[in-house]
Amino acid sequence: LHSDLGVLLMNTDRLAEAEACYRRAVAIDRACIEAWINLAVMARFGGRFDESEAAWREALRIDPARSVAQVGLGHLLLATG
Repeated sequence: LHSDLGVLLMNTDRLAEAEACYRRAVAIDRACIEAWINLAVMARFGGRFDESEAAWREALRIDPARSVAQVGLGHLLLATG
């Protein structure tokens, strides 16, 4: 529920509130891969590359076959050298 609310808030440019929802979602359920993915995206575009990488890696730890996480981490690593 918190992750879904985060998506709605992100889509209305309420980014700080969205991030808080994603953080709450992973605090409740560390395996909430959607929240980790969205945290990774938000951190990446906020210039917080180390945080983004950690979130992508957590998403991949949960589901190593999740292609969006594989691609997201790959793009981040290419962009940051």
